[in-house]
Amino acid sequence: MRRFEWHWVCMIWVYFSYFLSVVTFGGFLPVALIVHLVVYLGLKSSEAAITNQRLIMKVGLIRRETLECPLDQITQIRVSQGIFERFVNSGKLVFKVDGEEHSTKLSLKDPNLVKQTLSQAVADYKKALYAGTK
Repeated sequence: MRRFEWHWVCMIWVYFSYFLSVVTFGGFLPVALIVHLVVYLGLKSSEAAITNQRLIMKVGLIRRETLECPLDQITQIRVSQGIFERFVNSGKLVFKVDGEEHSTKLSLKDPNLVKQTLSQAVADYKKALYAGTK
């Protein structure tokens, strides 16, 4: 199993949430800290991994989104990066499963390596599946 790592860029939103909540709640620090803590724990509780049979993504703390898809159903994989994301080597992975497009909700560290790893896992799984070993 290989786990993805979220990029430090995601932490910018955590600090932005703290700043925004301090400004919004007029400097009422306890409320700002609670909002900041919820965003931070949401990021830290999110995870994604590639196993030898499926891709698994779980995002969120309170509102949880889970995606598990068998590797043989993934038909296309690409990386989505903006200018800033290219500069800091982060980005989102976009992939098609049965014609429906999905993406990682958070930016990944070194998305091209993750794409390469996922592509290799899909190829290995399909090779083993069609060889009759699964």
